Amino acid sequence: MSTALGSESEGRAALVDVMRRAVAEGLSNGTSGNASVRLPDGRFLVTPSAVPPDELTPEAMVAVGPDGSVLESGGPPPTTELAMHLAVYAAAPHAAAVVHTHSPFAAAVACACDELPAVHYDIVALGGALRVAPYAVFGSAELAANVAAALAGRCAALLGNHGAVAHGASVREAYDRA
Repeated sequence: MSTALGSESEGRAALVDVMRRAVAEGLSNGTSGNASVRLPDGRFLVTPSAVPPDELTPEAMVAVGPDGSVLESGGPPPTTELAMHLAVYAAAPHAAAVVHTHSPFAAAVACACDELPAVHYDIVALGGALRVAPYAVFGSAELAANVAAALAGRCAALLGNHGAVAHGASVREAYDRA
């Protein structure tokens, strides 16, 4: 996976790679999970909705504006979690990439607690105890707001009954944090 700060073609390829890796490593399954990159010109590339990772192509990524308007689409609409991605970028202006997974482990922890204490140095590296964003329907403005609040001062958060989300300076960093 390459940096999100490279060319648009590198960003497109990195999104394909990260989604395939998430399924291969058990962090998502089927068409669950999504990712995005911030392009140098202020646009975003996001994964399309309901496309299995093995069928993703760089051309299938959807270009959107900061307001979520679709600027260019290679097929299906953008991920249903577009509002969440845009909320993360708004809350973390330095973020170059966002990765959202449906890890069964993250979902289980997010069902069991409101915050995962920083019991390991990897959690400390994420900014401290991992907050759990209260449950809200996927794709909703409420979920986007809950995630942005849970990420305050952090680069990763858990989503109640749902999974994990992380941002980073590259797709690789965001994925590793997720």
